[in-house]
Amino acid sequence: MENTASKADQRLQRRIKKRQAKDQQRQRREGRLLVSAPEPRPKDQPSPLMAKTDGQLKLIRAIKQSPQVLVTGPAGTGKSYIPATIAADWLREGKVQKIVLCRPMVSVGRSMGFLPGDQDEKTQPWMIPLLEPLIERLGKGFVEHALRSGKIEMAPLETMRGRTFKNCFVIIDEAQNCTLQQLKMIVTRIGEDTQLVIDGDIAQSDLPDSGLSNLLLLAKKFAIDCVSVELGLEDVVRSGIVKQWLTAFYKENM
Repeated sequence: MENTASKADQRLQRRIKKRQAKDQQRQRREGRLLVSAPEPRPKDQPSPLMAKTDGQLKLIRAIKQSPQVLVTGPAGTGKSYIPATIAADWLREGKVQKIVLCRPMVSVGRSMGFLPGDQDEKTQPWMIPLLEPLIERLGKGFVEHALRSGKIEMAPLETMRGRTFKNCFVIIDEAQNCTLQQLKMIVTRIGEDTQLVIDGDIAQSDLPDSGLSNLLLLAKKFAIDCVSVELGLEDVVRSGIVKQWLTAFYKENM
């Protein structure tokens, strides 16, 4: 069964790569991959990222001190916003050469390779929570050019196998919906000078056995040299009534 699944996965990988190559050829014909065009300047230096809670401060410090960070917590705690904001600042400052954004697309219900459009068109709707902080910090023009030139990459989980990331800031968002095998594929592909942040809300997993939960257990059991940050309801920074709803749903495990 395992060999059959592996062969099917390999066939899917080849199919996706062929489709991506065709998409890029079409984009070049349409003049959409204008990487030779002058790169827009990022927005003027924004104000420094400020933590609003003790948990957020712990997360900011963890990212700056450890190359691999695992962060969990409910919606509204900044577990996605903070890594994306720091990634934008590091790209501006030249601390990394590239930002890689990755999110499982469980709601599709089938491989994204069968969805219409090129890779970016298929991926972008799921990446909005990560793209918004980048646009906020760098400006829309800079982000659009960076997406075309490859400085910012939206990478589906299906395309991560066999890759090694160097001098990148890699964010795996909504990782509660990743399997342990998918997360294994990620954490073992991180190369030199690369920052990895894996975030998610285990209570909101759509899987019967969340890979993120198991990854945290492995990290603790084998004393892996990474930092785990757990954000709680006290770290929710959204408006009053939204926080009340989030608290109610979270406490009822809904």
